[in-house]
Amino acid sequence: SGEVPDILQARLEQFGIAHHFNLVRGGVFYKTSAIQEILEQFKVDPEEVFYVDDQADGIEAANRLGLITFGYTRGYHTQERIASARPWFMTDSLMDIPKILSDAEQPRYSF
Repeated sequence: SGEVPDILQARLEQFGIAHHFNLVRGGVFYKTSAIQEILEQFKVDPEEVFYVDDQADGIEAANRLGLITFGYTRGYHTQERIASARPWFMTDSLMDIPKILSDAEQPRYSF
């Protein structure tokens, strides 16, 4: 995330979802390289990972790398700007992600 690390951690704890993450990185502005580093660190293929962002540039970077992407519409960019980045899914609630993933038969867009 581009968010200040301490603020990001506080928000994850506020939403009660911090325990779902093995690694959280805040203050990231070069999303492509950060995503690649994380994939290498955890030794996972891009198609095994989902990525959530409220900014189009992060979604576009994750799409280029082959990750499943979620555009979060209650954050920094407008819903229209998020949609222009072509995320696989869009949501206005992080709590909806598990259901969206379990219901998904195929992505909204193919790249």
